[in-house]
Amino acid sequence: MVRTYSLVKAFSRDWEIHYIALENSSDVRSQPNDSKMAEIFPNLIVTKCLAGLGPNLVEILRPNKLAKWFIKLRDALKKNSFANILLSMLNFPYKLGLILRKYQRARRFVRDYLSRTTFDAVLFDYTKMAHYSTIIADRSVRKILNVHNAESDLSHQILNSLSGFQWIDGWLRWQLHRGFEKYFVPKCNFVLASSDADAKFHRSLSKNIKTIVIPNAVDTDELKPLPPPEEPLSLIYPGRMDYPPNSEAVQYFCREILPKVARIVPGVRLYVVGKNPPPSLRQLQSDRVEIIGYVENMIPFWRKAAILVAPLQAGSGTRIKILEAMALGRPVVSTCKGCEGLDVTHGKGILIADDASTFVRETVRLLRDPGLYRQLRSDTRILVEERYSFKVVEQLIDKAFHSNSF
Repeated sequence: MVRTYSLVKAFSRDWEIHYIALENSSDVRSQPNDSKMAEIFPNLIVTKCLAGLGPNLVEILRPNKLAKWFIKLRDALKKNSFANILLSMLNFPYKLGLILRKYQRARRFVRDYLSRTTFDAVLFDYTKMAHYSTIIADRSVRKILNVHNAESDLSHQILNSLSGFQWIDGWLRWQLHRGFEKYFVPKCNFVLASSDADAKFHRSLSKNIKTIVIPNAVDTDELKPLPPPEEPLSLIYPGRMDYPPNSEAVQYFCREILPKVARIVPGVRLYVVGKNPPPSLRQLQSDRVEIIGYVENMIPFWRKAAILVAPLQAGSGTRIKILEAMALGRPVVSTCKGCEGLDVTHGKGILIADDASTFVRETVRLLRDPGLYRQLRSDTRILVEERYSFKVVEQLIDKAFHSNSF
């Protein structure tokens, strides 16, 4: 949502923004905060469409004594990959009906809303929203798609780490993303990508697509450099833990890297902060690894931690967690994939390590070398201010959408 926020903030300086919130999730943490949005964007018009899948029947029935045993059995079976896929297949017709109903309701709502007002442009946030572009008949309305990832490329990367029945499920998701992107993305006039690599990927879908690189950014006015870490030997990895590249990165780090770092630097510990950690991550909890889960405010953990580790093996777009760490004055050790798309080089704002032994060496070096630590703290803050701040996004939006071509 940080990327979305930065774009809305930039566009709202010169345009009247109508924000249509399609509330698909029952998780209140993923829904827009009306009072906060009104405070930040006083001229923003927010309209909500309750297009969700409806109530979660399992959660409604869970307290019921008669249903409790069956739900526990279902939860146990879902931990087995074969049983999980079988349950998904049996549930597919019901789920498909709900999705189609949600799809029709949301499209009808958006079409009716757009027909009541004249708009210069419509921005679709996330690739999955590209299908709404087909309901805009007025050719004078510019259709802008803000992509956070190259979805089918990301699905293909994730596929490489799967096996057995999970691989079959992953392959189907990859094909679904490929077909969706090839059909719907070219129907938009502009694609806003976060990196050159993602822009190149989307241009490959159609020669008629015009891509504009608008990097992910952070609010450098809000995120000020923090004092030296409260726990100089602590590491941090933040992010959604139900996102496979994040959970796999944490498991890889705890299995291949952290034990070796601990032999050289006793007392080192890792904070894993992010919602929905799967059981495989919960099992990593120890004196050296703390699985925190969801938190309202990350700053207390940034204050504790000395270094952000980003041992990602898969991903797309650019990692906002790295930009936040840099803005707060926390050095980063990352794989090439982790810092992909960012204008960084090894030793200047970041340390890059692609294999476990190099990752161990660079992490230990940063923990033990105060001079290097201070240098990276300074370099990263300058880089974020010059290349990845909200002010930079505003300048790029002005340049791209105040031209005659728009």
